[in-house]
Amino acid sequence: MSSFIGRLALTASALMLLTQPASASTSSSANEQLTLVAFATPNSGIGVFTRTTATTCTDMAGPTSNGGATFGPLTAVTSWNCNDSFGPTAVVFGANGNGFLYGPGLFTTHDGGRTWTRSVQRAAVLAIDIVGTSVWMLESACSPGSASLRCQLDLRTSSNGGRSWQSLATPSRAIAPRQFRAVANGQTFLLRVSSRRAILESAPQGGSSNLGRTSFWITADGGAQWSHRVISCAMPRDLNVMSISIAAGRGASLYAVCATEASAGEELKSVLRSTNGGRSWKVMTDCITPSRRSCSSPVLNAGYVGAVVAAPTNSLFISGDRTALLVSRDGGARWRLASPAIGNTGSSTQAPIFFSAQRGVILEPFANYGNTSTLWETADGGVEWTPRIPRVT
Repeated sequence: MSSFIGRLALTASALMLLTQPASASTSSSANEQLTLVAFATPNSGIGVFTRTTATTCTDMAGPTSNGGATFGPLTAVTSWNCNDSFGPTAVVFGANGNGFLYGPGLFTTHDGGRTWTRSVQRAAVLAIDIVGTSVWMLESACSPGSASLRCQLDLRTSSNGGRSWQSLATPSRAIAPRQFRAVANGQTFLLRVSSRRAILESAPQGGSSNLGRTSFWITADGGAQWSHRVISCAMPRDLNVMSISIAAGRGASLYAVCATEASAGEELKSVLRSTNGGRSWKVMTDCITPSRRSCSSPVLNAGYVGAVVAAPTNSLFISGDRTALLVSRDGGARWRLASPAIGNTGSSTQAPIFFSAQRGVILEPFANYGNTSTLWETADGGVEWTPRIPRVT
């Protein structure tokens, strides 16, 4: 299963401001930060560096063959007005050299990140996940100019690395929000556990009658058939669930982190666990009450959820914008900071990528309040992490 990294929330105007990619390579400069990273193997991956000027931001991508010690050469992919919009939110990379930079537009590479092409899609790209040579892409099916506040999800598949796409059966009740805030704020939407097993999640349903009820579907046959499930975060009536991040653990274990609206560097959250494939859920941590007297892990509410990841060791990790990396060793009941602390309310952390039960990496794109991008590595399943400062060649 591939990993993807969320960046900042998108505005509607971002749809119109993605530019055509350049094909020329470019050298590094002091105002570049490593903002997105994806790996197909422990050594092979792609890094996306954002170069900023007074008004313009440019994403430049380059390969690594040494686990992120160096990236390059960098190629300019897309630019946008930093003051009015945001750039792509995620990148994924496959072992066969195919990579995708997306959200809401789509840029593809088929040569390991050396060259990139803009791919025109019918709608905004919400998620892309790669398993082997199979690529799945999830889009919001709203037509341009639509006044609808909720849009049906549209699942597509490619067997040739994203050169062409075919429709895949999508549950008719699967919906996406009209605004794309949830893409980079913890909403899973699509999670492929294997080549046959996957999870498709609808946008959370607000309102006092729903209490954070969200539909999701599970397939065990590559998308031919979907089984309906429901997550109920049991939020108080005066709070709406804004995002739900799902992770798949061992066997039939699933985990969900529910989050309310983000405000002042904080979200009220709850953590749920299912041991039967989502048929029923148990609340593991409840931090949604304003007084937080019932919260066993007060650290959980700091920052905004970007992703929850279940490591092969059965540990859980939460990362996100303005969020330190959090870890739970008991199925989500108790949470603490990673050791040493990675990220804080002034920076961010991106979803950990585990290559095995012991070995993994995580990107802290703006460490020390924007001074340095840092790749942290673990060799013991996330018990301890060691920093590395990537270089551009």
